[in-house]
Order: sequence, then structure tokens, then C-alpha cells
Amino acid sequence: MNKTIAGIVLVIGLLIVGYVKFYSVEQSKDITVNTSDAANFKYSLKIGVDSWTGYYPLCSKYFRSSLRNAGIQLQCVNDSNASLHSNEATSTLRLPPWMPT
Repeated sequence: MNKTIAGIVLVIGLLIVGYVKFYSVEQSKDITVNTSDAANFKYSLKIGVDSWTGYYPLCSKYFRSSLRNAGIQLQCVNDSNASLHSNEATSTLRLPPWMPT
């Protein structure tokens, strides 16, 4: 009887931790972007990243802050399990009209 109750409490605890870790963090990021001055961005840059540590400088808070001050929105998207032909895995950059493509 005690093992059953302990098992149920453990499962409920793991579900709560999973919810907080995955859902709440993503929701808070969305709220931050939606309530920020996102309308002031002139350009948007999306970078597909994986677990390679070399991407850290590109996705660091300091670099994002510097780009934000320059009017560029940076999004680092985890594409470690994405196929090469996925839209999510490709990097997109809206270039200014004067820059050659």
C-alpha cells in the first residue's frame, strides 16, 4: 500500500517537474518576445543550432542584446533532430533592400 502511494506521488511529481521545465520556460520566452519592443526590429535572424558548443557565442545573451540594440531580432532554434530540408532547420535573414542577394 505504501509503495503504491509513493509511486503515485513520484509520478505526479515528475509530471509537475516536466511541465515546469518544458512548457513554462517556452511560454515565458513567448511572453517576453510578445511584450517587448519587437515592433522596433528592422531585421530578423533565425539560426538552426544543435548541441555543438561553437554556437554558444551566437546565441549568448550578450550577442542577442547587441543585435537587439542594432535592430536585429535573433532566434536560435534547436534543430538537432530536424531534417536538412525542414523550414525550421534553415537559417533565414531578411536583408535590407540595398544589400545584394
